[in-house]
Amino acid sequence: MFLLVQIELERECMALALQEEKKAQAERERRLKEQEQKIENLSTMVINSAVDDRDFDKRNKKVWSFSLCFWLHSNQQGASSPY
Repeated sequence: MFLLVQIELERECMALALQEEKKAQAERERRLKEQEQKIENLSTMVINSAVDDRDFDKRNKKVWSFSLCFWLHSNQQGASSPY
């Protein structure tokens, strides 16, 4: 009889240990998913920033080119003007 009680106690201990291990595994998986999401968010921010920088550079080049053309055209007009 004592042997049966001891075996039953060991089984309950093992079941509790298994339940705790499952909880710990679920928590590790949750944290891993959070970290993956953070990495994805940071990667997206970097990519979007690079695209924004590239677009900003393109817009600046267009504005600069337009400004230069306008300035050159204005100076050519001014050179032939008596004023």
